[in-house]
Amino acid sequence: MANVSGKKILTVAISLLAVLALLAKLMKTMPREDSSSSSKAIVSGGFGSSTATPATTGRLPFPLLTRTNYAAWAMRMKFILRTNGAWGAVDRGKKPTTEDVDEAQDQLALSIISQSVDDETLLRVTKKETAYDVWEALRSMHVGVERVREARVQSLRADLDNLKMSDAESVDDFAGKFMTLVARIRELGDAVEEKYVVKKLLRSVSTKFINVASSKVLFGDINNMAMEEAIGSLKAHEELLKGQEVRFEEQLLMARGQDSVRGRVHAQGSREGRKDKSKPCAAARPVPVTATIDGSRSLHLPLRGSLLRGPESVAFDGHGAGPYSGVSDGRVLKWNGLARRWSTYAYGPGYSAKGCTASRTRPAEVTESTCGRPLGLRFHYKSGNLYIADAYKGLMRVGPGGGKATVLANEADGVPLRFTNGVDVDQVTGEVFFTDSSMNYQRSQHDRVTATGDSTGRQKKKYPKTKSVTVLQSGITYPNGLAISADRTHLVVALTGPCKLMRYWIKGPKAGTSEPLADLPGYPDNVRADLKGGFWVALHREKMELPFGPDSHLLAVRINADGQVVQMMKGSKSVRPTEVVEREGGKLYMGSVELPYVGVVSE
Repeated sequence: MANVSGKKILTVAISLLAVLALLAKLMKTMPREDSSSSSKAIVSGGFGSSTATPATTGRLPFPLLTRTNYAAWAMRMKFILRTNGAWGAVDRGKKPTTEDVDEAQDQLALSIISQSVDDETLLRVTKKETAYDVWEALRSMHVGVERVREARVQSLRADLDNLKMSDAESVDDFAGKFMTLVARIRELGDAVEEKYVVKKLLRSVSTKFINVASSKVLFGDINNMAMEEAIGSLKAHEELLKGQEVRFEEQLLMARGQDSVRGRVHAQGSREGRKDKSKPCAAARPVPVTATIDGSRSLHLPLRGSLLRGPESVAFDGHGAGPYSGVSDGRVLKWNGLARRWSTYAYGPGYSAKGCTASRTRPAEVTESTCGRPLGLRFHYKSGNLYIADAYKGLMRVGPGGGKATVLANEADGVPLRFTNGVDVDQVTGEVFFTDSSMNYQRSQHDRVTATGDSTGRQKKKYPKTKSVTVLQSGITYPNGLAISADRTHLVVALTGPCKLMRYWIKGPKAGTSEPLADLPGYPDNVRADLKGGFWVALHREKMELPFGPDSHLLAVRINADGQVVQMMKGSKSVRPTEVVEREGGKLYMGSVELPYVGVVSE
């Protein structure tokens, strides 16, 4: 009996060993989920969202592409593809050849992408052969061709400019909307500088955050401040408001802010001429009640190219065509209507498309001394010549039809023109009047002209048929734009630092003398004759303007022949005009050295 039982046990044991050996053999042939295995599970990376959908493989859901979340989806997918070693399949500068495609990497990328789109989208890309083709097709569907991309950038920038924080809105909610817009603009290839984003955020806060925004602007290094620091300060203030009464602290901060601004503006205020060095830019006086134009309701004539900026001056030729405007890459452009938009009209010596087109690594500020920076523009209607005040090249002229401009003057009385700025033409005699804002500083150092009270500016006259240039007046504090009066007896010159208009007589018993014409409520740029015998003066900003609070400030004022303010135009603080030109039909064309468009406002 014992022998029988022993044999049975031995038989069972041998059978179990055989089964175990078979199982071990099978386990060796099966892939293991191990980091050392050649077959890895797809990892989604854990970037979950409300639009995520469960993946068929892996441990976490993949983000699902929708019509509105492409920017965030593409970023999440980039992380997921990198985690799985498949980013190289789509991260290429050009379409790969058959030999360049890593089949295993490509298939893995295709598998991940296919699980991150809905069925409808998947069917639209089903004929694409590689992951690169699918990725580019999805990008094109959601980003679009260049013209559509530019239109979206303009639309998103307008949304960002108009975004305001409501009194009931939390910092988290507002910052989320704000940064989403910034991310979408950057995803479309438009470089939005961090300092612009920080300044715009602080300008957009609601009333209860004005004080903390003020302290950041006045006492912090706002140009080097990170967005996270600005948001963190607002959140800290928000928490303080929840638990404490801070009325006294708010009043104290506001008082400190106003005193600091007064001190800073006082330091920046220049002296009007050498005979008036003791008088800085005076405090703002109340502007008389006048008709006010809403400059925020404007039509935009957008420039092409996300990095092209600054249509500073606006001009029209003798046939009424235009506007023409000089931009940041050194060219003068012509507007040809909504169908054709902008085209190159003129350029100066040293310009080339290859060397002067801005990029993210080479902004226009780096190349403008070589490529030129057209500022003031003015046509002589009879000859068709366009006169260009280029900040670096000097006074230039281009004939009818445009093309390469000729430098007419780059020095006066043996002294180089370092900062050629404003220009106007006597339509009867053809004489050209222009300003040189400083003998010490170039346009790239324009802030130094104001901060130091530099009084080396000059205004000059160029005769049309000779090479001679006459210095009419020197020792002027920051002469900027100028315009000839309707009766052709005097020039009106904007003095940016002193916040004034000066009248310089060119005819009559006072010829060769100057006198104050107007004390302005802000810092003037260009001056242009209106259609009523007066002038439109563009204001870069108001005298006591704070960069936060209500988003409204003076854009320009209309001055009558006696120097009185008779009309104002107001708009967003994000708009800082450099010139306003009035045309028939009540249209006002507005240039800016910062914005990517010419604005058109209807009275």
